Amino acid sequence: MDKESILLGENAVGPDPAGPGETMRITLTEIAELVGGEAEGDTGAAFDGVAGIQTAGPTDVSYFQGRKLADHLSVTHAGCLLVPASEKGKISFQGPKVWVANPLWGFVLVARIYQRSVARKIQRGIHAQAIVDPAARLGHEVAVLQGAIVEADAEVGNYSIIHPGAYVGPGAKIGQTTILHPGAHVLADCVVGDRCILHAGCVLGSDGYGYVQVEERHEKIPHLGKVVVESDVEIGANVTIDRANHSETRIGAGTKVDNLVQIAHNVQVGKAVLIVAQVGIAGSCEIGDGAILRGQAGLPQHTKIGKRAVVLAKSGPMKPVPDGAVVFGTPARPVKEAWRIEAMLSRLPGLVQDVKKLKKASGLER
Repeated sequence: MDKESILLGENAVGPDPAGPGETMRITLTEIAELVGGEAEGDTGAAFDGVAGIQTAGPTDVSYFQGRKLADHLSVTHAGCLLVPASEKGKISFQGPKVWVANPLWGFVLVARIYQRSVARKIQRGIHAQAIVDPAARLGHEVAVLQGAIVEADAEVGNYSIIHPGAYVGPGAKIGQTTILHPGAHVLADCVVGDRCILHAGCVLGSDGYGYVQVEERHEKIPHLGKVVVESDVEIGANVTIDRANHSETRIGAGTKVDNLVQIAHNVQVGKAVLIVAQVGIAGSCEIGDGAILRGQAGLPQHTKIGKRAVVLAKSGPMKPVPDGAVVFGTPARPVKEAWRIEAMLSRLPGLVQDVKKLKKASGLER
């Protein structure tokens, strides 16, 4: 077991753990070693899948974390459970288990083994119905599947997978162990780092929405820059990230972008940022490391979001958000202030009626 690559999430690197045509199995002892936990039960017991505690079967590994699922402990059919070390002596489950500090993280590591095994079963090389320009450069054990296109001077790193219908444009660079799902497009000269995941239908490198008004018409501004996506980034389905007009739009390492997000030209997104579904980020915004933009948040041009700041759902900041701040509303305000305003607004109809009664009682209104 290549523990180092599993910790990195490199689900396609190295030999197939199961071997050709075999089912992947992992023992209780191997699970404990991988997650840094303490095994209890038959250490030689082997498991061939992962599932949630409610649906797991006798050969599945599952996990328990949080008292909300406590009722399932006595009835689950899971073959093995990852359980909190802090709960030792309190767990009713009698089957094989591994005591671990963070069961969910342990479950992720186990799931990566099976994910890696599946990825290694994809046929490597260039499918007969793929189109790869002779001037493209492919690394070791790359898979370019049916209907995928890799243009001239593009580079695809070792172990990466280009799924059916995906597109790698002229001069684009794809790092190692990166996956382009069906219909993902990385357009000319854009760069994607190692261990990235681009989901179906996302587009990197479309022109930004930039025009100059000349008399009564809008003239297009050429967009000659690119998009740079650093390593360990995941980009959801149907996300669009526009190329810069002259330099680069950049997505920092470890950032995770949900489905249906728009990131405009020249935007600079820091490291380990979370961007949730339907967020819209206008041109030249700057998002600090560790920030969170929740669903349907919208940023106007040149907005700066500080490190570890949180913009709550459907909020629209109209000025810079400081490091660590949590803001809500449109225009976005510090969350406690915004919630007080919302509470006051809910009382407004009653206050209007009270004012009418007072005016009538004072003779100011008849």
